[in-house]
Amino acid sequence: MNWLIFLTITVILLISIFVNVGKIMRGDEMLKGFNLGDKFSTKKPKKKITKGDEKIINEIYGLQDEPRKAPRKKAPITEERPRSKEGTKGRRWKIIITNNDLYEKYEFVFRKSIGIGRIENTVDFEEFLTVDDPKVSKLHCSIVSMRDSLFIQDEGSSNFTFLNKKKVKKPEEIQKEDIIRIGNTTLEIIRVFRESR
Repeated sequence: MNWLIFLTITVILLISIFVNVGKIMRGDEMLKGFNLGDKFSTKKPKKKITKGDEKIINEIYGLQDEPRKAPRKKAPITEERPRSKEGTKGRRWKIIITNNDLYEKYEFVFRKSIGIGRIENTVDFEEFLTVDDPKVSKLHCSIVSMRDSLFIQDEGSSNFTFLNKKKVKKPEEIQKEDIIRIGNTTLEIIRVFRESR
């Protein structure tokens, strides 16, 4: 009979130990006051970006030192930019994008930029992809040509732009098979071509 009582108490103690260790590992609120050291910490420390890192990032992406404060203003509609292909210099890009939700395919040929948003078109861009989604801003994001690469940048949208599930905070380089999410719409980059010299 004594061994049965001993076995029951041992089992209860083992269960109690496993439950408490589980709470410690999860960071239970009741146990937050205990200092268990870094051995039991499940959170990864965040790496702080220094001023030197910011300078390097800004140089790589060609950004200015000061942060973006407000979305840029659109040019008045009366001031149209030259849109003829002959009048502009530089090699052209061809990009093929699919809307994975509607199974639609779009092809664009441009030199400098494509706008993406809910409105029909704007003179700020050579081409414009209109997305019929109420969660997409009128001008949500743009694809721009910089230094022999294509970059996506958010244009001050209210629901943000995501590239491969990461929020776009600064211009991010895009390439084949990248996934762009704006609002409830998912776009995939199928092909990117550059005109030969």
